[in-house]
Amino acid sequence: MTRSVRMTVMAGTVGFALALLVAACTSGGSEDTGGSEADGSTSSTSDSSGTDVAGATTSSSSTSTTSSTTTTLSPDEADRAAVELVHTRFMTELFAFDEREVVQWQAKWDLADELSADPQLSRMREIMESDRAAGLATVSDGYNSNIVELKLAGDEAEVLDCSSSDGFLYDGDEILERGDGSFKLRQTLLSRVDGRWLVTDTRFGGSLECTPPG
Repeated sequence: MTRSVRMTVMAGTVGFALALLVAACTSGGSEDTGGSEADGSTSSTSDSSGTDVAGATTSSSSTSTTSSTTTTLSPDEADRAAVELVHTRFMTELFAFDEREVVQWQAKWDLADELSADPQLSRMREIMESDRAAGLATVSDGYNSNIVELKLAGDEAEVLDCSSSDGFLYDGDEILERGDGSFKLRQTLLSRVDGRWLVTDTRFGGSLECTPPG
């Protein structure tokens, strides 16, 4: 989405390694998932009855049994699952607002506080305040997000995403900028802050196109 380009310029960040981007773009990547589900199996009770050759009635029943197993995530898997969730919500929910609706401004502020931390949070607030003062509004359904690579290093994480957006910037009279809908590589940087994974920086606005996995 075009709003992301302006965010990157204001942050003064630079693109990540071209080799990484080209490799991810060429291969299409694969989404890392660390989640698992509890699995359970149940056997039902069955009853049978019949008559023997002497005319006596006999019956038998099997006892109902239920067993369940729970898989516990390793610390690394739990971190990956948490990072993936925060990144995905950041891409798909935080940018999915119609800022022409005044009531949505506060909701976007609250979600930004929930999913991000400085310097990203301060940068977004500055852009939102500037746009609102200028009578500009971003309208978007959020990014079509596809994780192609996720890296963890202690309390830091990097997520590479092949995503697209058709959002636009509106000034009250006309559309000033519009996303072209093409899939491009975008990156979020996350940090563990007081036990929570939060987006602390973004590197959007590049021109490297990609093909989403699947």
